[in-house]
Amino acid sequence: MATAPTAGQQANLTKTIDATLIVLKAGGSNYKEDPSAPKAVQVGGDTWQQKAATMDLEKTPVKIYVLAVQRGKVVYLMDYIIGKATADKDTKQYVQPVLDSFKFLS
Repeated sequence: MATAPTAGQQANLTKTIDATLIVLKAGGSNYKEDPSAPKAVQVGGDTWQQKAATMDLEKTPVKIYVLAVQRGKVVYLMDYIIGKATADKDTKQYVQPVLDSFKFLS
Protein backbone atom coordinates (compact mmCIF):
# COMPACT_ATOMS: atom_id res chain seq x y z
CA MET A 1 0.00 0.00 0.00
CA ALA A 2 1.25 3.44 -0.89
CA THR A 3 -0.28 6.88 -0.48
CA ALA A 4 0.17 10.16 -2.28
CA PRO A 5 -1.19 13.62 -1.44
CA THR A 6 -3.29 15.33 -4.12
CA ALA A 7 -3.10 18.97 -2.97
CA GLY A 8 -6.87 18.87 -2.64
CA GLN A 9 -7.37 18.14 -6.35
CA GLN A 10 -9.14 15.24 -8.05
CA ALA A 11 -6.40 12.78 -9.01
CA ASN A 12 -6.18 10.98 -12.32
CA LEU A 13 -6.19 7.42 -10.99
CA THR A 14 -5.59 5.94 -14.44
CA LYS A 15 -2.30 7.86 -14.72
CA THR A 16 -1.35 6.83 -11.18
CA ILE A 17 -1.97 3.16 -11.97
CA ASP A 18 -0.14 3.43 -15.31
CA ALA A 19 2.91 4.97 -13.61
CA THR A 20 3.03 2.06 -11.18
CA LEU A 21 2.75 -0.46 -14.01
CA ILE A 22 5.65 1.24 -15.83
CA VAL A 23 7.86 0.75 -12.77
CA LEU A 24 6.81 -2.88 -12.38
CA LYS A 25 7.24 -3.52 -16.12
CA ALA A 26 10.91 -2.58 -15.87
CA GLY A 27 11.55 -5.61 -13.67
CA GLY A 28 10.55 -8.28 -16.16
CA SER A 29 9.93 -9.24 -19.76
CA ASN A 30 7.02 -10.06 -22.08
CA TYR A 31 4.81 -7.39 -20.48
CA LYS A 32 1.19 -7.25 -21.73
CA GLU A 33 -1.75 -5.36 -20.28
CA ASP A 34 -4.76 -7.56 -19.60
CA PRO A 35 -7.87 -5.81 -20.98
CA SER A 36 -10.12 -8.58 -19.62
CA ALA A 37 -9.54 -7.53 -16.00
CA PRO A 38 -12.40 -5.56 -14.42
CA LYS A 39 -11.76 -1.81 -14.50
CA ALA A 40 -13.14 -1.44 -10.98
CA VAL A 41 -13.25 -3.74 -7.96
CA GLN A 42 -14.70 -3.61 -4.47
CA VAL A 43 -12.18 -3.36 -1.65
CA GLY A 44 -13.66 -3.20 1.83
CA GLY A 45 -16.87 -1.66 0.50
CA ASP A 46 -15.16 1.03 -1.61
CA THR A 47 -14.84 0.98 -5.39
CA TRP A 48 -11.21 1.03 -6.50
CA GLN A 49 -9.98 1.46 -10.08
CA GLN A 50 -7.89 -1.44 -11.31
CA LYS A 51 -5.63 -2.50 -14.14
CA ALA A 52 -3.91 -5.83 -14.66
CA ALA A 53 -1.04 -7.07 -16.77
CA THR A 54 0.99 -10.21 -17.33
CA MET A 55 4.74 -10.54 -17.61
CA ASP A 56 7.62 -12.85 -16.86
CA LEU A 57 9.74 -12.32 -13.76
CA GLU A 58 12.93 -14.34 -14.08
CA LYS A 59 11.14 -16.65 -16.57
CA THR A 60 8.16 -17.14 -14.24
CA PRO A 61 4.84 -15.97 -15.73
CA VAL A 62 2.97 -13.68 -13.33
CA LYS A 63 -0.13 -11.52 -13.27
CA ILE A 64 0.07 -8.04 -11.78
CA TYR A 65 -2.88 -6.14 -10.36
CA VAL A 66 -2.69 -2.44 -9.48
CA LEU A 67 -5.58 -0.75 -7.66
CA ALA A 68 -6.14 2.89 -6.68
CA VAL A 69 -8.76 4.96 -4.92
CA GLN A 70 -8.94 8.57 -3.80
CA ARG A 71 -10.34 9.41 -0.40
CA GLY A 72 -10.37 13.10 0.35
CA LYS A 73 -6.97 14.58 -0.41
CA VAL A 74 -5.09 11.27 -0.57
CA VAL A 75 -4.68 8.60 -3.24
CA TYR A 76 -4.22 5.05 -1.97
CA LEU A 77 -2.45 2.60 -4.23
CA MET A 78 -2.14 -1.16 -3.84
CA ASP A 79 -0.59 -3.81 -6.05
CA TYR A 80 -0.12 -7.54 -5.90
CA ILE A 81 1.65 -10.07 -8.09
CA ILE A 82 0.68 -13.74 -8.33
CA GLY A 83 1.49 -16.69 -10.54
CA LYS A 84 -0.23 -16.40 -13.92
CA ALA A 85 -1.25 -20.06 -14.19
CA THR A 86 -3.44 -19.92 -11.08
CA ALA A 87 -4.11 -16.17 -10.90
CA ASP A 88 -7.90 -16.30 -11.17
CA LYS A 89 -8.30 -19.12 -8.65
CA ASP A 90 -5.75 -17.65 -6.22
CA THR A 91 -7.28 -14.19 -6.43
CA LYS A 92 -10.71 -15.56 -5.52
CA GLN A 93 -9.44 -17.90 -2.82
CA TYR A 94 -6.66 -15.87 -1.17
CA VAL A 95 -6.58 -12.24 -2.29
CA GLN A 96 -10.27 -11.30 -2.43
CA PRO A 97 -10.89 -12.25 1.23
CA VAL A 98 -8.05 -9.92 2.23
CA LEU A 99 -9.45 -7.14 0.02
CA ASP A 100 -12.93 -7.69 1.46
CA SER A 101 -11.58 -7.30 5.00
CA PHE A 102 -9.75 -4.05 4.20
CA LYS A 103 -11.20 -1.02 5.99
CA PHE A 104 -10.23 2.61 6.23
CA LEU A 105 -10.19 3.68 9.86
CA SER A 106 -11.08 7.27 9.13
